[in-house]
Amino acid sequence: MIGSVRLYVEGALAVATMAMLALISGFVAAAITGDRTLVVTTGAVVFILTGAILAFRLWRMGEDSTQPSDLDS
Repeated sequence: MIGSVRLYVEGALAVATMAMLALISGFVAAAITGDRTLVVTTGAVVFILTGAILAFRLWRMGEDSTQPSDLDS
């Protein structure tokens, strides 16, 4: 049960990180250009890219953990 709660907490933190980076990039885009369409587009792109980076890191961590360690031999 604690393992499943930990997964929900880590997932919520990942989404919060993605949203925070998207929000910051949106504010930066608004300060630079003032174009609302660009702000929404920038926020969406950063949100998706952050999710892709986090998913890639998670995939690489899972892939490395399946390799036999040097201590086993």
